[in-house]
Amino acid sequence: MVFHINYFEFRKDNLNIKVIDFGSASFDGFTVFQYIQSRYYRSPEILLGLPYDAAIDMWSVGCICAELLLGIPIFPGNSEYDQLARIIEILGNIP
Repeated sequence: MVFHINYFEFRKDNLNIKVIDFGSASFDGFTVFQYIQSRYYRSPEILLGLPYDAAIDMWSVGCICAELLLGIPIFPGNSEYDQLARIIEILGNIP
């Protein structure tokens, strides 16, 4: 079963932001898509082709929070290789 639910709400007066996107949702252990996560928010596991779990969503949330704070994406890679290089440059080598 794949859910396709998108919701976005932004109110400038009290800065209430809600983002929900279940476009690539799947059950644990059952992956439906090979391409997941937008590049700027893509976790190292996905970039390296490693097994992943729900922790990749927390990576994306962290990237979004950093972008909201900084006003620019924290890892604006122009390819998967560049994306991984930017992550390593800021966070150090991946264990």
